[in-house]
Amino acid sequence: MSAVVYPYFKKGMESIKSQREKAYLELFFKRALILSRFDRRAKIVSLGNNGSLLLDGKKPKKSIDGVKELKMNGKKVKSIAILPASFYTITIVFDKYNYSFDLYTGEIELKKD
Repeated sequence: MSAVVYPYFKKGMESIKSQREKAYLELFFKRALILSRFDRRAKIVSLGNNGSLLLDGKKPKKSIDGVKELKMNGKKVKSIAILPASFYTITIVFDKYNYSFDLYTGEIELKKD
């Protein structure tokens, strides 16, 4: 019985994890946009040594680890300056999937490899 149920359970748990990551990343980038608009200064999103996202060099209270690389408009970058009016797409690359976040519209999309 467990051999039949386990694959569905595992797939469901992966779906929950990806939805949680998607929601967190959406909040992370929207927070960076709001902060940059509030104080009219760029906020820098970068990748820490352990694969975690940093905002202005600091790790947020809740973070997602395991990020392999950051891309902006399809090009690999070390850091991204989020300005009060940003019109570009950020891609956060993990091992088997990536998230694409449009800073202009606020839309986020999960893509699996």
